[in-house]
Amino acid sequence: MNQKLHLARFSGIRDSALVDPHTLSDDRLKVLWVLATTKDDPELAYMTPAQIADILCDGEGIHMPRQRAAGILQQESGAVTRKRHKGRNLYKIMRQGVEELAPASLSSTYVDPEQALTQIRRMEEILATLKGDLKVCDPYIENKTIDFLAECRSSSSIRLLTSNVLKESKLRRDLAAYEKEHPSKIEIKISPNGMLHDRYILHKEGMLLLGTSLNGFAKKQSFLVSLGPDIRAATEIAFNRVWASATKF
Repeated sequence: MNQKLHLARFSGIRDSALVDPHTLSDDRLKVLWVLATTKDDPELAYMTPAQIADILCDGEGIHMPRQRAAGILQQESGAVTRKRHKGRNLYKIMRQGVEELAPASLSSTYVDPEQALTQIRRMEEILATLKGDLKVCDPYIENKTIDFLAECRSSSSIRLLTSNVLKESKLRRDLAAYEKEHPSKIEIKISPNGMLHDRYILHKEGMLLLGTSLNGFAKKQSFLVSLGPDIRAATEIAFNRVWASATKF
C-alpha cells in the first residue's frame, strides 16, 4: 500500500480513535495510538514504522521520524506483535497496548448515535481496562446490561445497584450464562424507586460517569466522563449506604 493510500484509508477511520494523540505524553504512546486506531481495519491492522510515521507527521502534524518509530517498535515485547512480509517488519497492537492507551481516553467523550457501533466498541475497550471491585449504579437494567459488564474482564467483582429491572427472565438467563463463563461475580441489588438517578461505575483508579443507562448506550446523544479518586471516595460512601439497605435480586 503506497503512502497516499494508507493516509487516505486512515483518515476514514480516524474518528474511531480512543484519544487525541496530541494529548499523549511520549512518542511511544503516539506510535501505539496509530496501531490502536487501525487494529480492526483489514488493510492497516499490520503496519510498517514508515507508515506509522507518515500518519503522525502528515496526518496529525506530529513530528515522528521513521527511524524513531522503528526504534520504539523494535524494543516492544508485550504491547505489539511483529511479522515479516516481503522483507519488511510489520507491527500490530496487542491487548496490552490498547489497555495502556485506555486511561488517556478516560477524560470526557461525546457519544454520537450516528456512530453507534464505533461508540459501543470504544465503550467495550474502556470497560475491559477497569480494575478492582467495580460498583455500578444504573437505575434501569436488563439483559443488555450484562453484555456490557461481561467486557469488564480485568475486574475482581461487580456490584450492580439498580431501581428497575426490565426483561427479568432474560436478565436472569444471561446472568446465569455469565456466571458459567466468567470468574468475577455480578451481584445485583434493587433499591426503592426515587433513590437512584445518576449512572456511574466506580473502579480502582477512579470513577466513570455515564450519561445514559448501559442498556441504552449509543442510542441517543450522551457522554462519558472520567472522574478522579476524590470524587470516587465521596460517591462510594453514598453507594455503600444504599447498597446496605437494598434488596438482593
